[in-house]
Amino acid sequence: MKCGRNVDLSAITPKKVQSEIWSNDNEAIKSRIIYDDKLRNDFNNDITSLKAAILKSLETTELADVNKVWLETEIDKYYRPKKYLPIELAPQSFFEFIEQFIKEAPHRTGKKDGTLISSKAVTQYQISFDYLKEFAKYKKKKSFEYAEMNKAFYDS
Repeated sequence: MKCGRNVDLSAITPKKVQSEIWSNDNEAIKSRIIYDDKLRNDFNNDITSLKAAILKSLETTELADVNKVWLETEIDKYYRPKKYLPIELAPQSFFEFIEQFIKEAPHRTGKKDGTLISSKAVTQYQISFDYLKEFAKYKKKKSFEYAEMNKAFYDS
């Protein structure tokens, strides 16, 4: 991406293509190499949409803030928009927080590989929460306060 004369940035996207079939001049897959119109068009349309999203963001970004990290963030925003949705207000109680955490878990991705959290992990979250609710019943409480989360709580 070129931004004036002084900035020339590049970053990796999830889209991969061999250099032999890529046209730098057209910023698209060469049509004489890939004859599958749907595959070629889908890829080229995605790259064109990504470029448009980056250029739109560039319009409202200070030039001093435009760097490789900014570009990588814009690419990530394009491919993983849910990650950048505004955060809702924090839940009132510890149990409300856990319920929200479990509810959102199937839509979260792992930090290492970017894949969705497994359904087995979500099930384990729910099982742990069920145990914690049983413990709250034993303690004759509806929920726990964050201030109660200490070593004595852990030990009990």
